[in-house]
Amino acid sequence: MRDVITNAFEGFEISVTQFHGPVQTRPGEEFNQYVVWHQINRRGETYADGEELNRFHSFQFDAYTSNANELDELANQVIALLKDAEFIWNFDHEVYDDDTKMYRKIMRFYYYKELN
Repeated sequence: MRDVITNAFEGFEISVTQFHGPVQTRPGEEFNQYVVWHQINRRGETYADGEELNRFHSFQFDAYTSNANELDELANQVIALLKDAEFIWNFDHEVYDDDTKMYRKIMRFYYYKELN
């Protein structure tokens, strides 16, 4: 699944990092926007004759920005890129992180994958 996500964000100008990975910035770039993701769940979805045919994945993507006015635009870009990659948007929620002083949009997505 990592390759599907990497391909979805190819050419995206904001750092996209898997949870627990280091957030990368370009030289001279301010650390004011980034996206962090992690997989929440993975399970077999459809079976036939004892074989798994489809797999269900759920992911969380968190868009962070130091500017509240940029949060919706950043989140909408993430949503559009993931929908283009056949992810299914589930919900989002906006919060302010006091510890990082960053605005965050928490977004959940589903992805179904045929195995054969």
